[in-house]
Parts: sequence; structure tokens; C-alpha cells
Amino acid sequence: MDQKLCKKCGVWKALTDFGRSWRPNGGISFFCKECIRKRVSTYQQLNRSRMQQKRNERRAKNAKEQNKHWIVQKNWTYTRTYGITYDTYLVLLANQKERCQICRTHKSNAPCRYMCVDHDHKTGRIRGLLCHSCNSGLGKFKDIIPNIEKAIRYLTQTTNSIVFPIFEKVVYIRNSSEDERNRSLKKLYGITSQQYDWLMEVQQTQCPICAENLTPVAGKRRAPVDHCHKSNIIRGILCQRCNSGLGYFKDDTSLMFAAIEYLRAPPLEIEMVPPKKRKTEEELIIRKSQEEESRKRKAEEELVRDPSEIKQARVDDQV
Repeated sequence: MDQKLCKKCGVWKALTDFGRSWRPNGGISFFCKECIRKRVSTYQQLNRSRMQQKRNERRAKNAKEQNKHWIVQKNWTYTRTYGITYDTYLVLLANQKERCQICRTHKSNAPCRYMCVDHDHKTGRIRGLLCHSCNSGLGKFKDIIPNIEKAIRYLTQTTNSIVFPIFEKVVYIRNSSEDERNRSLKKLYGITSQQYDWLMEVQQTQCPICAENLTPVAGKRRAPVDHCHKSNIIRGILCQRCNSGLGYFKDDTSLMFAAIEYLRAPPLEIEMVPPKKRKTEEELIIRKSQEEESRKRKAEEELVRDPSEIKQARVDDQV
């Protein structure tokens, strides 16, 4: 039988016009799809405000549960990493008026929309809350004030474009590594690989800021070319850390001076919560050996026991 009577409209229709049902009636609904669609539409029009209210209550409940779990997770993270609770973090954020201590960017306008907890990696003392850019900038310069001062001098002294000597034109093998490197330098910075190598010799293969050795290593990226993003003037070749540090501080010397003052300020007087001590290797080895011994002891006990008792014990465990 390819047709069925709809109990709502009383019309015989094809089975494809009915939806599926879990009731023992052949797996087909009593009402056709058109009648169900009309009934749902009528109910939504008559109970629109009630449905919206229930939807809002459900969203508020879910948001409350998510916020509760999020606070628990944040509290655990701050306690484990920095030795403060989430409530202490909120107090620090309120004292700073929800702004970064270096660039004074508001939390809502920060790159990650939250403030990072900045601390001294040697003493573990908290210095304040920073945006992601300023915190990463300090990390790239390793919290070393002389490096930031050298970066300021580097930016103020390299205001004019570098005058390159004239080199003979070199023809590279097409699609070779040297050809791709030459085309990439021309596309990004407007220089050739010969000019890059000459600039590296002028700098004595050292970073002008941190004096790191920039000698190319097989399998690793070469040192990046530092340039002004406004005027496209090439300033030199830096190591990856210093180049990223200038980028995080937006090549702004005023932000770097503020960062120096921030580093020179004393750390905050905050009551630190001692983090949970991680287990040493010896403790882990002892625990592993104890687990192996208990496993062997259980295996020996099962061998001694009667097979019927073992079977009955397994049944009891399943119950």
C-alpha cells in the first residue's frame, strides 16, 4: 500500500508525504508533513514571546555554567603558574583600570582581549598586567634593559636608507634555491641576494641589537631583513627575536622608554600562593614500581584462586 490517510486533514497521501515515527505504526507518522508544518508555524506565532523567554533562560543558564567552569580553570591556571588566584587577578585589573601598564591599551582593544600576567622569570615576582604585544615584546628582548636601549638607538640612528654598492648582474639557474631566494628578496624588500650578503658582511654577521651571531645554518631560516613599514627603508639585518620585539612594540621608541621604566619599577607586593609541587623523577619511579608490584601480586592471587571463584568475582564486579 503506497498511500496513507492523514488523521489531521483526512486526505489520502503518498507515503513520501509523511515523516518517520518511532511508534509501532510501521515507522510512519500519523500526520502528513504539511499538517505538521502548519501546526508548528501556528504554535510559534501564538507563543513567540514565551519561546523567546525560555530561549533566553536557557542561554543564561548555559552561560552561567560555562562562566563557572571558566573561572575554575583560570583560577587553577593562575595559581599553578603565577601563584595568585583569579580574584587577585581581577583586583590587579581594576587597579590598572583594565589597561596595559606600558601602552595603556584597554582590555577590549587588546590583541587577545585579555591581559597577560607579567612576572620576573628569575624571582617569580609579579610586575603587573600587560597586553599580549607588550608582554611578548619584553619576552623577545629577554627583559634586558640594555637590549631595549640598544633597540632605541638602532631605530633613531637608522633613519636614512642604506646605500648599496653596484654589483655585477648574476644569472641564477631557474627555480634553484638561490634563484628563489633572490626573487623573494626582490619581491619583499627590493634588494638582491648579493646586497643581502654585503649587508651581512658590513654587520660582521652580528645582530646590531643583541650581537647574536647571524651566520646561516643549514636547515634553518636566514636572519630577517628589518625595514620601516611606513617608508620601506631598510635598516639592517636582525635576529628573529629582536626583529619580532621591534614589531611587537610597533617600532615606537616611546613604548620602549615606557617598557624600560616599567622594568625598573619594583615588583608588586602580592601575597603569593605556593603552587603545588611537581613530583620528582625518583618519586615517579617509586610510584611506577609500586604499581607494577601490586599488579604482579594480583596476578599471582588470581592464579592461586579457583577458576569458579574468579568467574563469580568478575560477575559481581559487572553487577
